[in-house]
Amino acid sequence: MLLHLIEERNKLFEEVENDWRKREKRVNNADEDDSDESDSDDIDECIVKGRSMALNAFYRIARNTMSMYFSKTEQPSASEVEAEFWRHVDTRQCHVCVHSGSIDSGSVGYGFPVAKNSSTSRHPWNLKVLTNNPGSILRSLGPIMGVTVPTLHVGMLFTACCWYRDPHGLPWIEYLHTGASKIWYGIPDSSSSVFREAVTKLVPR
Repeated sequence: MLLHLIEERNKLFEEVENDWRKREKRVNNADEDDSDESDSDDIDECIVKGRSMALNAFYRIARNTMSMYFSKTEQPSASEVEAEFWRHVDTRQCHVCVHSGSIDSGSVGYGFPVAKNSSTSRHPWNLKVLTNNPGSILRSLGPIMGVTVPTLHVGMLFTACCWYRDPHGLPWIEYLHTGASKIWYGIPDSSSSVFREAVTKLVPR
């Protein structure tokens, strides 16, 4: 069982790496080729790997983006943000570009504390120690970003992640450390095909 999981994990990582190589190759080709066809390929990409930036620069962009769509003096409610997000998806009248970031929290100082002098370093719900539970098979996988090592996500207004279904049916645990509310959508397995059909109609490729 464990060997099978490791083989599937390695295969998945290889597929992701190959996909990123193809994306980077397309971006590099677009930089060298000014043809309209190359430009249209970039426009069709939903998520594009960008440059690294400091958190204070990210915060400044996030603040400016918020002021473009909502009042500077009043914080919008989660329902107002959600309605505006889906309005853009539904009408498709303008292109909205926002940033997001993912940080490997395996490095010291990110996410949950692991120092011995911290009161939560050994807490069972500390995501950095959760997968080391003696009763969990995940501890045998070693450090894997996003599985046994939590990922710290940074987002702004309209930041969205891809719809995702874990290939092994692993549960998803997430903490909102700070900032505005985050909206989650969950689809039961019994409705996955109906959901896929609905999204395909809403956002055709």
